Amino acid sequence: QNLFLIFKEAMNNSLKYSGAAEISLNVELSGRRLVMQLVDDGKGFDTDQAQDGNGLGNMKERAARIGGVLGIESTPGDGTSIEFRGNL
Repeated sequence: QNLFLIFKEAMNNSLKYSGAAEISLNVELSGRRLVMQLVDDGKGFDTDQAQDGNGLGNMKERAARIGGVLGIESTPGDGTSIEFRGNL
């Protein structure tokens, strides 16, 4: 459920705020190792200036609760990548 909610929030943020023309969700399972990544080609944002209202902190907490790590990479004008890495 936490994994679903992380990517539901990520997708919502991309659709609502990024202005992206393309959004992709990639899933890779190798043994018990799961990597999920949502990438958009939107306007991006400065992760140092991100506001609490966008749920990024909540997403990271959810990932930690299930023993994973959530990486968030974004640059203004260059899109966003949200990546979960963890074991099933």
